[in-house]
Amino acid sequence: MPYDSLPKQPGELIMRIALWYLSFLTGALLIALLAAVFWPALKLSSLILVALVICRPVLLKVAKGFWSWFRGRDLFSPLVVFPLAYTAWFVVGAIDFVELPGSLSFGAFDPVPIRVLVYAGIGLVGYLIGAKAAALFSVQQNGGELNFRFSWNPKLFRLALYSLALIAAVTYSFIAYHIGIPLLSPDAGEARLEIEKYHWAGTPFFASAYTLIFLLLGCLWMRFPFRSRQFRIISVAALLLLFLVFMSMAGRAIIVPPILTGMIIYNYIKERLKVGAIALSFTALFAFLSVYGYLRDLTVGDITVYLEGAGLPRFIQPFVYCYLYIRYSVATLRDVTAVIPGHAPYQYGAITFRPFQSLLPGHHQMADYFFKDLLGNDFLGAGQPATILGAFYADFGPVGIFVGMFLLGLFLSKLYGWMLRERSLFAVMIFAWSMQAALFGIFGGVFTYLDTLMIPLCWIVLNFLMRTDAPRELGTLSHSALPAQ
Repeated sequence: MPYDSLPKQPGELIMRIALWYLSFLTGALLIALLAAVFWPALKLSSLILVALVICRPVLLKVAKGFWSWFRGRDLFSPLVVFPLAYTAWFVVGAIDFVELPGSLSFGAFDPVPIRVLVYAGIGLVGYLIGAKAAALFSVQQNGGELNFRFSWNPKLFRLALYSLALIAAVTYSFIAYHIGIPLLSPDAGEARLEIEKYHWAGTPFFASAYTLIFLLLGCLWMRFPFRSRQFRIISVAALLLLFLVFMSMAGRAIIVPPILTGMIIYNYIKERLKVGAIALSFTALFAFLSVYGYLRDLTVGDITVYLEGAGLPRFIQPFVYCYLYIRYSVATLRDVTAVIPGHAPYQYGAITFRPFQSLLPGHHQMADYFFKDLLGNDFLGAGQPATILGAFYADFGPVGIFVGMFLLGLFLSKLYGWMLRERSLFAVMIFAWSMQAALFGIFGGVFTYLDTLMIPLCWIVLNFLMRTDAPRELGTLSHSALPAQ
């Protein structure tokens, strides 16, 4: 715009802004009116559009304030990433972006009642109270630099790497010998479930493989005393091989934990991830998991016909597939709260602590299968996760939701403070794994399998065996890169 055309007086500028806003509002109202007349199904969307236009100045101010607060925080602290992910999950899960026929969705797209959002609100409040209470009574880092230390004996550390690689190779070979390679199976969606029959081999495999991944990442991202060019090449090759091994098992729940835990470890021992990088990483991960799950489930049945009947073109189906998992989990929680306690009693801890049954002889089904049987659904594949709140509600109702989420917030916040005080790779791994379990657990529960507990217990044993009295500093991150919660 030429300089001469700019308004010379403040009053003229205000008038132009007012006229522009009035014109924009008039256009939005006209669109809403036409939509209500010619497309009645869009009436609600039109009213929402008008409300957003009217409230635009307030919304912009609120968004600007939130962004200023958000950018100054440690994004992976318990008071930031989990509440945002939790809220987004239930909001997205309650919105009908698509509508599938009941023969495919098992009623998943029936309306989500207000009580489900109330229960979600109770859980969020409980979590925030627990996390905030722990943060208030924790010792915070004040200024200076955050130095991470290598607290393990180098020779024992190398021995641990070789031992973990051997255990992972032997246990994977045993599993593959008995069930084959699920990804290469014509019915990969069903073949992947066979691994549950060999949990006594699966647990040491995942414990050793995950541990090996995080230790190798530590070698690559921190200044270890024995890190050489040859060691880095071997580490990268081993990481790629492990990724292919996980892919061969055809389970997304196997791939997510190392990726998410690795992101959190990088955020603390290498450099702080920015908002854009985290958003891009989560978007890429979401798209990858969506396409991967879509292609895998094609081996169970031709779902493309059903999705096309719901109005989803075939080219976009792989990228919105994960939305169905969000919706299904929220819908399952809706159905569970309708059945318990009216038609089935509270379980009083049997669901929350069900993973410990895997220590007993025989095959034991986890919470998602309990919900599937409870609701009387019969379909191919795994069970029906009921979000992070499912087990808490099934055991003790709304009180269980509040107490369970309160304890989760308290635990994560205490762990976060301990990590910042301990300043070692071991502490970062423990916190990153716990935060990953909470984030991934929004889908189906924090403690759904015994592996979630056994893996960090293995790290505690390793740390006890390998620790040295003369820790070496590995690197520094400025305190400004790790702000308080």
